[in-house]
Amino acid sequence: MNNLRIYGDVFRPPQKCILLCTLVGKGVQIAMTFLIILVFATLDFFSPDKPNALLTWIIQCYVLLGIPAGYTSARLYKMFGGTNWKKIALTTSITCPSLILLMLFFLEVLLWASISSATIPRTTFLALLALWFCILAPLVFIGAYLGFKRSVYKNPVPINQIPR
Repeated sequence: MNNLRIYGDVFRPPQKCILLCTLVGKGVQIAMTFLIILVFATLDFFSPDKPNALLTWIIQCYVLLGIPAGYTSARLYKMFGGTNWKKIALTTSITCPSLILLMLFFLEVLLWASISSATIPRTTFLALLALWFCILAPLVFIGAYLGFKRSVYKNPVPINQIPR
């Protein structure tokens, strides 16, 4: 297929714009977390003496990288013509952590029912909720605000009036 046929449809806003922008923002957050952890692991920061250090670093990096997630999702949302930055910030801050915590809670209920010693203490679960609501969500909102303040990204080619 010739690229000249589709060049006017490349930057057309998708039907599920909010979902795409949210997932792209979360993808940036996860990718940056992975890269930072990879760099620190390569520099030998994680010792076998402290087995939980890696998990702690992953959670801290993920939470602190809420600003790039919000920034990226808001910039993309604005490029697609979105106007409500609070809506995209809310979906970006809720989507991934809620799924992760829901799965964790479901597994914890199964472990509690079987009276297992592998359960996470309730205080740890509450600490994860506090990290989500008190640190991650505000950082995503800050990033979305900063991203939405920037000027709209100009598409390099005009969008066709009639979709394919």
